[in-house]
Amino acid sequence: CPTGWSTKKPVATKTTAAAAAPVAINATYKGKMSALWSDSSIDASVTGTSSSSNGGLSDLVGSGSYASQEGDKCITLAGEATLKGGADSLKLEFVTPKSTACGKDADGPTSVEINGLAKITGGTGKYAGASGTLKVDGSFASKHPANGVTEKVDLTLTLSGSIVTK
Repeated sequence: CPTGWSTKKPVATKTTAAAAAPVAINATYKGKMSALWSDSSIDASVTGTSSSSNGGLSDLVGSGSYASQEGDKCITLAGEATLKGGADSLKLEFVTPKSTACGKDADGPTSVEINGLAKITGGTGKYAGASGTLKVDGSFASKHPANGVTEKVDLTLTLSGSIVTK
């Protein structure tokens, strides 16, 4: 055989795609919540921004409708949110009944603590196909206005955990 040639067939080498490392997030989003109170529910929308430890997802937008009971200190949270940053986004959904908003007092004005989990339900850009569950902690001060009145308050939410990317 000429130099550099062989009679042996080359062996194919297998290449396996390396799994992407999870993206750690421990971001505090500060913004506003607008909540319309009624006898039986609270319709809320939230917006916020974060400047660090957010995996490039600096903007938060979310909404939900929550059943309320007069005199009850806690409600179960059920709603969705989207975290965005440029072409990247992450869709989240509260895990029920493990996510709650509990007032220090049954009636306002009172401070309200938010605790729970948000399941990742989708994403775009570098978060396409993402999965995982993030811990949610937050708070706001409620005046608990009369039914039919929209309350606008400052809101702080911290999302922490790992985003599993493909």
